[in-house]
Amino acid sequence: MDIPPRMATDEHLFLTGRTLDIVFDVDLGELVKDRHVIVRGITLGGSSRRLMSGDLVPTQAELHYEFVPGATEEWADQNEWWWTLSVADDTNSECGRDNFGSFDSSSGGASTAGTRQLGGQIPQDARRLTI
Repeated sequence: MDIPPRMATDEHLFLTGRTLDIVFDVDLGELVKDRHVIVRGITLGGSSRRLMSGDLVPTQAELHYEFVPGATEEWADQNEWWWTLSVADDTNSECGRDNFGSFDSSSGGASTAGTRQLGGQIPQDARRLTI
């Protein structure tokens, strides 16, 4: 399978006023039924961002991914779509294992943007992050 362009992730980030801090495009394969998970990059967190409501909230580091083909509400209702990850860095910081995240289940299409929290902020002196 060819990895499609990063359009869903870029649109999601544009709407929230952010950009990827670390960019990569890796196909993790079919981690969930009938969908490939394409990881697109990381936002490092450590600042504040404005929600659509106008509220400012502190940001956590997030892994940005896309389901390919895109997810729909019907697909999400009928399938187990979650996948888990764990995070560690070379500074031995406390990384969460809560696996919080979300994805747009309303758009369908070629790909659907999603995010997974990486458990806080990545320390500035970290040189290796294992996901």
